[in-house]
Amino acid sequence: TGRASNRGSFNDSASDQAVVTCHALALAHAGTAGIWPAGLYLSTYGIVVCFAMVRNAMGVPYSWLFRPRFLVYAWVPVELYLWHGSLDVLLWGLTGLLGLKTLTGFLRIRRAI
Repeated sequence: TGRASNRGSFNDSASDQAVVTCHALALAHAGTAGIWPAGLYLSTYGIVVCFAMVRNAMGVPYSWLFRPRFLVYAWVPVELYLWHGSLDVLLWGLTGLLGLKTLTGFLRIRRAI
């Protein structure tokens, strides 16, 4: 409708999370990504999204925003055609960055409460 709303923001975030979840599960199921890297990436990604929703509802601004899903989507052809095993390395690295974002998000929410 061309209008911003909390309902639309929630739908967008929930849809993004559903796509990230299905994508990570499909990569792990196909053997393209390992279970541990895909699972931990998915877990930390979900926590970051939840914390983002809480921060948004509380009016707590972000110092930085990180959207790793686009990098994962773009990396799949590299994994499949050029460098087998590299997706797990990428997922571990992104999980580390998401872990840092989880920690900073937790601390900001805790301070705001």
